[in-house]
Amino acid sequence: RDGVAKYIASSSRDGLFLTTKIRKAPQGTSPEEAAKRAKDQIDEDLKALGVSSVDMLMLRDSPDPRVIQSQWAVLEEALASGKTKSIGVIN
Repeated sequence: RDGVAKYIASSSRDGLFLTTKIRKAPQGTSPEEAAKRAKDQIDEDLKALGVSSVDMLMLRDSPDPRVIQSQWAVLEEALASGKTKSIGVIN
């Protein structure tokens, strides 16, 4: 993340497809805490990268469907508010 931020600061973002991944919630994390962690991470990543939005936010797989659903809702909020252009899930 730091290297990408340094590049963006010294160059243009033109031609880049900027993505970031939401960290996997630790096992036993409640859906509410997982959602809060995801929200906080999105804001931290945008600040660290020095941008107001990314092209894609990706969510890591979780064995708890309630955690995935709560984090997915956060990604949908980020999409609606313009913090990302697209969202997806990776495993």
